[in-house]
Amino acid sequence: MTGKSTLLDGLRVHVGAPLPQEASVKNHAEARGRHRFLGGSPTVDLECPGRDTTAPLHEQWPAVFYTQTELQRLAESPDAVEDILARLVASETHVIKGLEECLIKFDESLAQSARDFVKLVDDVAEAEQAVQRSLRAAEELVAFSDAGVGTLNRVSSDLRRWRDFVKTATALASEIDSSLDSADFVEPPEIDDDLSGLLKSSGAAWRETDLSVRWERIRSLLKSAKDELVSTNALVRSIADVLEVHEDTVRVEVDRKLANHGLDGARISQLQALNAQASLLESYRANLSQVSDLLASVDRSFEIRRANRQSMVDKQREIYDRVIETVRVQFGGRILARRINDGRKGPLERFLRGFNQRGITRWWNDLPERQRPSPDGLLEKLETGDLGAVGMSEAVQATLLAQMTPSKRRELAALRCPDQYVLELKMQDGGYRPLRELSGGQRVNLLLSLMLETSDDRPLVIDQPEDELDNRFLFETMLPALKRLKGRRQIILATHNANIVVNGDADQVIQLEATADKGRVARAGAIEDPVVRDAIVRTVDGGDDAFRLRRLKYGF
Repeated sequence: MTGKSTLLDGLRVHVGAPLPQEASVKNHAEARGRHRFLGGSPTVDLECPGRDTTAPLHEQWPAVFYTQTELQRLAESPDAVEDILARLVASETHVIKGLEECLIKFDESLAQSARDFVKLVDDVAEAEQAVQRSLRAAEELVAFSDAGVGTLNRVSSDLRRWRDFVKTATALASEIDSSLDSADFVEPPEIDDDLSGLLKSSGAAWRETDLSVRWERIRSLLKSAKDELVSTNALVRSIADVLEVHEDTVRVEVDRKLANHGLDGARISQLQALNAQASLLESYRANLSQVSDLLASVDRSFEIRRANRQSMVDKQREIYDRVIETVRVQFGGRILARRINDGRKGPLERFLRGFNQRGITRWWNDLPERQRPSPDGLLEKLETGDLGAVGMSEAVQATLLAQMTPSKRRELAALRCPDQYVLELKMQDGGYRPLRELSGGQRVNLLLSLMLETSDDRPLVIDQPEDELDNRFLFETMLPALKRLKGRRQIILATHNANIVVNGDADQVIQLEATADKGRVARAGAIEDPVVRDAIVRTVDGGDDAFRLRRLKYGF
């Protein structure tokens, strides 16, 4: 309890290095580093010769950290295993990383293309519907013309004019009749002698009988106008009645002819709208041609990019095959690596679960992992109608087929399940066991063997790796690797094991001491420094007496 783990976690948080992926391990490391170490406001100076001092700290010192349990948990991380293999052969690392970046961009591009395809399919369907509506409108107009709708419209228009005239004449007659009723109660005023004398003296031209005669003439004219309007109205009504009978005859004939075309006479009322719809036919056809061409272009581009992505996957597999062979040769068969094509089925699983169909989910869960198809494999079975070959019942097939619209098929075609790489360790019986099935110590043994042999030149920081390792592995694998890496890669180990410190030929030894709430550097320097050597003997060898006792026991 000298604060070694706290120090390493504090450095990890301080420089912004990636934290463990597992939530519980991540939270513990972050809390210890942020609150216990950085909470004391320590001064941390970073000296990285040749690095850009204005860059983020993790770019200046891109160290890779592992806690005591993190190495074991790497077995559950396909990304971590793949990264270790990618960095094993220096000449291949850059190419592998470049290909992986390109594949991710292809995945994103194809996913976006699938979304564009869905929208364009909808646009094409909408454009086709618009053309069909316009064609139907044009066909109806032709049928209307053949059925004599034009004649019917003219007859109806004439009938409306005559009926409007009847309404106007009737209203006028009513107004005249009302005026006559009013005139019956009006008597012109009389001109008395005083007014007569006044008018004469004014020189006004008048006759005594003028006003009454005029008023009688007005009443006579109103009566004559009323009689004439009534007579005219009767004539117009008779004409309108004839036109109405004629319109009914024409309408019956038009309805009969329209029925022969499968049309309803009620559609005649929409003739103006049909004319407008039919007039847009060429515009609709031009729009359909445009969106169809765009859809075809997107489709061609999608298939080209999909083929290019597969070529890139094939290239990546070729390179990893060389790395896999390097593992076999370099470790003399003690460690093997193999590839499962399209083995990381997460993208396809999320796609299928997105349907929220119990039958599809149950089929996927019940299917053995090695039998689960790739996106391309499932798409092929869909197109050939051979879904039974992947263990799907007829009921589940029907459910899936109902869900797989053209847009969903395109989304499926855009998916890629990355390859999975499996590391295996040779056991004492000569057989091999996969990484995830190994014990904690065996996992660390295998992973450290690979990590110490990679071309990765990033600083490596590990907290107490010996907790899961036996001394045979230390002496036969780890310590020789540490010596080979001297001068090429910075490695920092927190340890209680004297073999790592002494036989690993450490360049810098730092002894930590801690009280209940504080830690400090007690001693630091090279092993050759007597003070440092004494600290090693006392701290990790148990002191001089324990060291001499072991020497006597072993007979040295």
